[in-house]
Amino acid sequence: MRDVAPREHDATSLTLAMRLRGGKHSSDIFQCGYIFATRNPLFVQHSRQYCLSSKLLYETQENAVIHHRELATVAWLRTGLGVAERVPRGQLLAACDRVLRVRSELRDAVGARLKEFTPEKSEEFELLIGDHRSLRRLADQTLNNENVVTPENASELLEAMRQATIAEEKKRLNKTLSGSAQSIVKHAPHKGRRHAKLDQMRSSRQLSATAR
Repeated sequence: MRDVAPREHDATSLTLAMRLRGGKHSSDIFQCGYIFATRNPLFVQHSRQYCLSSKLLYETQENAVIHHRELATVAWLRTGLGVAERVPRGQLLAACDRVLRVRSELRDAVGARLKEFTPEKSEEFELLIGDHRSLRRLADQTLNNENVVTPENASELLEAMRQATIAEEKKRLNKTLSGSAQSIVKHAPHKGRRHAKLDQMRSSRQLSATAR
């Protein structure tokens, strides 16, 4: 029963934000009119899932509920929030490092959920966490917060990690194939001339043999 009041608060907050928008949504958060900022990543995740499943939003549109960290990042990138004041480079690098580094608690949480409910996928997860692209996708999907990992979404997170690795490998393969194709086209005229010269030499030898 203790969870009823917070859930009612979240539901009311989402409802009010959506009503205030009046159906005007955008892919630009600053064009949405109204948002509800929260520090609860689960609220952000569940509210977006609800709005998408209820056809209240399109995939490309911003959710009515946004995490404080995301809002601060977007606001800083858009306005600078006092660009005249220089941010010490060490502080900036430290902040970036905290955001980019995938927390060990997050890896452990996903691994534990998979091992508990789908143990056959644990080995694949252990392989994927060795790839920085899949780890980056995991952090993006969870906002680097292990508390959002559940038995229901652990497999979805694993699939997102897999797709991140697959997409990068496809890009690398296409680049390799493109380079090989260009190399073949580049050397094709030389091979053609070489074959023509060999044919000419064979014809000359045949004529010489006939004349003898």
